Amino acid sequence: MSSLPLKTNISVLVLILIPVLTASCGFQLRGSTPGAETTLTRLYLTESEPSPVADKLRFQLETGGTDLVNDRELAQYRLRLQAYNVEQTVLSVSAITGKAEEYQLQLTIRLTVTDQEDSTVIDNRLIRISRDYAFDDTAVLGSVTERDVLINEMTDLAATQIVQVLNTL
Repeated sequence: MSSLPLKTNISVLVLILIPVLTASCGFQLRGSTPGAETTLTRLYLTESEPSPVADKLRFQLETGGTDLVNDRELAQYRLRLQAYNVEQTVLSVSAITGKAEEYQLQLTIRLTVTDQEDSTVIDNRLIRISRDYAFDDTAVLGSVTERDVLINEMTDLAATQIVQVLNTL
């Protein structure tokens, strides 16, 4: 009977130590915060054409504490997004029906960053994200919904990757 309290004490100690050790090594759950922390204070953001990546990026930057300014002269850095594109290619075709069974989605966007003196800091950097999904011609609506969900997730990831690139400045 005396060993039961000892086991309980060890269990409590282990339960306390696991989160403390995990947090001390810098571990964070992915997506645990709506916006990534940023090291930039003021950023001027432009885009060659409107894109959902820019919208998600604005949200992440503002949530992370970056002030998006309308006057490029006030900005610490200037970010230009361009060449946003989402492509869908066939990965596999049914040998029986000849119809596509699997697709690959690829999202690409390019970014250029300049500083206050208009010196190029990052030149034409490519962000590329791809995902595969199965297409079921008997459940077209579900497949289209899956495609839309994947594009939304890829857009979030592209914005997060751009924030990570900006944090290296």
